[in-house]
Amino acid sequence: MIRIAAAIALAIAAGSFGIAHAGEQDAVDACIDGVRAQAGGAGGQVLGADKMGAQWYVHLEDASGGEWDCYAGDDGKLEQLTAVTPAAAGGGAEMKVQRQACRRALRKEVGRGGIKVTGAEFSEANSLITMTDDDGGEWRCLTSNDGKSVELTR
Repeated sequence: MIRIAAAIALAIAAGSFGIAHAGEQDAVDACIDGVRAQAGGAGGQVLGADKMGAQWYVHLEDASGGEWDCYAGDDGKLEQLTAVTPAAAGGGAEMKVQRQACRRALRKEVGRGGIKVTGAEFSEANSLITMTDDDGGEWRCLTSNDGKSVELTR
């Protein structure tokens, strides 16, 4: 019994149970508060959080299915909050996987956030997502409907 307790304590100390990194929870809380203030109401979910330099990048979904990019510091100070899937972009909840795969690929390609989805077209073979980066560059992303295969073109 003592060995089991020691193993659990060691696993917790090592962070293997998904314990937040220093500052992560403050950054996530700031982003949630920002989305609630702009989108109104409660609800929604955190889709991901990654440390990017001195800031945290937090990807969120509000209660109505809109997606948001947020940057906040370890101190919980909100730096930038951007709605990235306006209703006019189309695709709805059924294309969430495809939008996220394309946004993730483009964020990796350009090395930063500020990516906005401008359009979405579904087909049985693949889906097309159009986006702009924060410099105004227009991108096309062809993705499998499970989001596993992505092809970006400018």
